[in-house]
Amino acid sequence: MNAQSTAVSGVVYDISGRRPIEAVMVYSNTNFAFTDSLGRYVINVKKKDSVWFSLFGKTTQKYPIDTIEDLSNFNVMIHVTGFDLPEVRVRNSYYKLDSIQNRIDYAKYFNYQAPGIRLEGEELDRFMIFCKPSYEVLGLLNDLELGYYIQKKFEEFKKNP
Repeated sequence: MNAQSTAVSGVVYDISGRRPIEAVMVYSNTNFAFTDSLGRYVINVKKKDSVWFSLFGKTTQKYPIDTIEDLSNFNVMIHVTGFDLPEVRVRNSYYKLDSIQNRIDYAKYFNYQAPGIRLEGEELDRFMIFCKPSYEVLGLLNDLELGYYIQKKFEEFKKNP
């Protein structure tokens, strides 16, 4: 007779008794369960077992099964304290400046260089003449293809200065 099991079910609430708590561990001497997103639980226990609840490593007292009046509606309230979160600081309320500063800060760590062709003076003039596509070619290329064309011409220009 002692080996027979019975189900204990209910809801685990916060200390106010209004808000159900998810992911609370429900233990017995022989079994365990978790509360669902609505704070509900069901656990199979033996007649001589006790049940207790644990949240964030803190456990409640043990409740002997033979002292629980309504096994199908055994609701419990647990005191849940909030965690102290670290302070959050926003450097700048203007996101564009903040984004630019982040790029500058992280560029040195990731060895980032903005894309582009870095030529000046006479070298730039020679590249413009070397790279200049014909009118017919320009009529066939879209913006992406034109960028690719210029990139390839730049690579060719750097190989044969």
